Amino acid sequence: MLDGNKRVQEAAASAFANLEEKAKAELKPYCHIIIQQFVKCFGRYKDRNMFILYDCVQTLAEHVGPGLQQPELVNMLMPALIARYNKVSDQSREMFPLLECLSYIAIALGAHFAPYAQPIFERCIAIMQTNIQDTIRASTNPAFDQPEKDFLVTSLDLISAVVQALDTPRIGALIADSQPNLFELLPYCMQDGSDDVRQSAYALLGDCAIYVFPQIQQYLPSIMAILIEQMDLREANRHGEGTGYSVINNACWSVGEIAMRQREGMQPYMDNLLQKLGTILYTPGVPESLIENAAIALGRLGIGCPQLLAPHLTHIAQPFINAISRVAWTDEKGHALKGFAQIVLCNPGAMEKPLLSFFLEMSRAPKEFLTGPGEPVNGYEDRPYESLKQVYAQYQAMIPTFDAFLGALPPDSARALRENYAS
Repeated sequence: MLDGNKRVQEAAASAFANLEEKAKAELKPYCHIIIQQFVKCFGRYKDRNMFILYDCVQTLAEHVGPGLQQPELVNMLMPALIARYNKVSDQSREMFPLLECLSYIAIALGAHFAPYAQPIFERCIAIMQTNIQDTIRASTNPAFDQPEKDFLVTSLDLISAVVQALDTPRIGALIADSQPNLFELLPYCMQDGSDDVRQSAYALLGDCAIYVFPQIQQYLPSIMAILIEQMDLREANRHGEGTGYSVINNACWSVGEIAMRQREGMQPYMDNLLQKLGTILYTPGVPESLIENAAIALGRLGIGCPQLLAPHLTHIAQPFINAISRVAWTDEKGHALKGFAQIVLCNPGAMEKPLLSFFLEMSRAPKEFLTGPGEPVNGYEDRPYESLKQVYAQYQAMIPTFDAFLGALPPDSARALRENYAS
């Protein structure tokens, strides 16, 4: 990789990137010598080979992750990256792979990225502002060309990585000090004509909901209006490439993350959200991942607003159960099941047809999922166990021949239900 010939450098760097993809975590013991060589390459490479070097660095960060958090490695790698970062102009196409590389590095380094975060965050904000202004200018004056959208995508992705990497007070301070404020720029990106920009914008929105939700709240009415509009399936194929599904996927996820924190405050948006999510659940040909994310969002909305969803339970229950049964047993699924259980408890009579299906899904829940420690959200412990237990007790009291009703389930499933939920 340090040969004087550019073609040898290119071949060696490409070969090493391939080696990293295969070796993955086995690279960990060799990080010191690898980074040592990378730093020398930063001082030698030009143009095309620099792009390949960024790929080598980000692939190492992707597979080694926290293994890069040793101070000696951080102190070796980051000055070389920052020196290059300071040389590259905002208009250079080299900015794309550089910002992408820094995204992987930020996630890998976590809190160790903090000393480098402020100038990088501020530059991303400046790049976003310039790109948005150029977009507005081009839309009103045909004499101007549309700006390159990769500048927006990589800036949004890097801010997402920084939001995930730093602790809440630090990222909160960065956002509070940003000029203009991040949440004044984000709505423009959420409506951009590029699917890639919108996809990254909704990913950032969801990350901000998780880590800095109080700073979003004052902007929530305008953000929710845009978000709901963008969840229209007709948007998914407007460019004929199907990439719009990924946009709606991220939008559904961000709705769920906002719902977990806004809770009862989601009431003003419920009618429109139910219409959008219900359409996704009922439309043939929609990708499974989008249907699953829509079901999770719907269930999470049930935690704060079950009474508003309960009148629609007859229509949403079966598609919800079908979708959620394909989701792994994660905290997100736990939130969705708790919310759905709350909806059911508000309108138990609406579950006549899908009740066995729901009981079957309840019976499959691993015990550690039901009773193990969950990840608290804004101080709430949202494990589904107590709500599911109440659902079981509700129908045990409502159905005179309850044991016979459970007999329609496979014996193992009926036994698991009794063991997990019977008082």
